[in-house]
Amino acid sequence: MKKFSVVLLGAAVAVSLAACGNDQAAKAPATNAPAAGTEAATTAPAAVPTADELLTKASEAAAKVKSYAAEAVIKQDVNVTVDGKEQKMQNENSTTMEVVQEPMSAHMNISTKVVQGEQNQEQQQELYITNDAVYLKANDTWQKAPESAKQQFVDLIKQQGTLKDTLDRMKTMASDTEVTDEGDHYNLVATLTGDKVKEQAQKFLSGDAANAQMAEMMKQMNIHDMDVTYMIDKATSNLTGAAVKMTMDMDQQGQKVNLVMDMDSTYSKYNEFDKIEVPADVVKSAK
Repeated sequence: MKKFSVVLLGAAVAVSLAACGNDQAAKAPATNAPAAGTEAATTAPAAVPTADELLTKASEAAAKVKSYAAEAVIKQDVNVTVDGKEQKMQNENSTTMEVVQEPMSAHMNISTKVVQGEQNQEQQQELYITNDAVYLKANDTWQKAPESAKQQFVDLIKQQGTLKDTLDRMKTMASDTEVTDEGDHYNLVATLTGDKVKEQAQKFLSGDAANAQMAEMMKQMNIHDMDVTYMIDKATSNLTGAAVKMTMDMDQQGQKVNLVMDMDSTYSKYNEFDKIEVPADVVKSAK
């Protein structure tokens, strides 16, 4: 079960990263026309921008981003059926991070909770990732990653691309997105089903050699639906939040796996810091 839950989690995260963006035509609020021969008493409200217009502005804003902070909570309910017997597992992953995009560096705190039957496992990790070194804290002990492992962490961060890359990828789903005015921000909301979900997921994974195996797994998955909401600030055009819910399943080697995934994330502290330094006590104590 562990093997399949990990694969599904990775695929779900890949799709959700791709889906932090997504109308058939954005819906403008209706306005009442004045009676013939009279003048309108008030100015008609401005039309709601289309998803493509908002994402273009957000992409332009993201091109100016040097650093940002993010928080994400991913919850998964995994059911695996083998020979008619069902096993259930619940995973919850909470991550807070600060990222400097150039030169790339990040500070992350990761909390993982896994519940399977009567077993309940929790793990806390802290990471400093820079081009020079990677430091990982697990079980209250700091370790410096070997060179080979360091490069894997650095590549993982780089593979996600910049915020501008993410927003540019979102634009491929603009035709399936509805825009609503929420006061200080716009909500961009989409519900994708069936082949359209898989098609978008494969677009986001294509071209990334490190995700070739994931892309192959995606071809075997039956993705039922994906509901996506993401928020763009009116004043700055910055991406401020995203929410994704997806259900999917697959059959392989006699196992039927079903996954329901919820992800909520927020983005903040744009350009409020220009570097991430590894504390001296971390470097000194690392083994």
